[in-house]
Amino acid sequence: MYQIKTLLPSKEELKGQKVVLPVLLFFLTFIAIIELIPSSIFKILLGVLIWFCIFNDINIKEKNFYLSSCKVAFYHSTICVLLMSPSILFNMIDYKSLWIARYDSLIFSLTYFIYDLYHVIYSKFDKLFIIHHSLCILTIGSILYLDQLGPLIAQCLFLGELTNPLQNLWRYFKIKKIVYWENHMFKLFSILFLLIRGIVSPLYVYYAVNNIIYSDINLFFSLTISTYLLAGTLGSLIWCLNLIQVITKKNTKIKCF
Repeated sequence: MYQIKTLLPSKEELKGQKVVLPVLLFFLTFIAIIELIPSSIFKILLGVLIWFCIFNDINIKEKNFYLSSCKVAFYHSTICVLLMSPSILFNMIDYKSLWIARYDSLIFSLTYFIYDLYHVIYSKFDKLFIIHHSLCILTIGSILYLDQLGPLIAQCLFLGELTNPLQNLWRYFKIKKIVYWENHMFKLFSILFLLIRGIVSPLYVYYAVNNIIYSDINLFFSLTISTYLLAGTLGSLIWCLNLIQVITKKNTKIKCF
């Protein structure tokens, strides 16, 4: 029987740490920052610092950077989906959801992309990841600066992250060579990825871009943000094509976020 290993840091990874650092602590710390600090700048700075304090040692000591990246991305995508689900499901746009306001959810994701971009560059990881993270930082940063369009971008981000928990579980099983769960997780991930990234997300981005273009925000920002979203959508469609090629055995390598 196959044993599913946890994605939480192992004892070896936490060796030398004075305190065990579970994801729950990370999540609660972010809630405290979001509720107690009024300034977005300080939230972002402290958020990035928390990422480094909790996960930096794991990223540096991890022999397999892909495995380390997989774990950290799993934490972000899972928490991100949980944070945004209540407000999206109940259509709470202009005030706080059951968990956290959408703008604060964007801050949470922005701090992750800033932190992870550093490690992607540091490890000389795939250039597409650098482009992807840079676009996300620019888009979310622009939205926070304008203090507008938060719900639209939050929903785009939600759709983009919705497939990532399964994807990172699949990557984890693949790296650990747990073939049985790798195969089953790949099937689930592929179906969800093609549905969300290939159909639902492009349609929603089209709706979002139309709203952005005809909004009352600065023309430069509206065109810039729309370009970021369309570029991200194009990337998603390319990854969908790549995934289809993998499924049909026309390509043996898969690259997607």
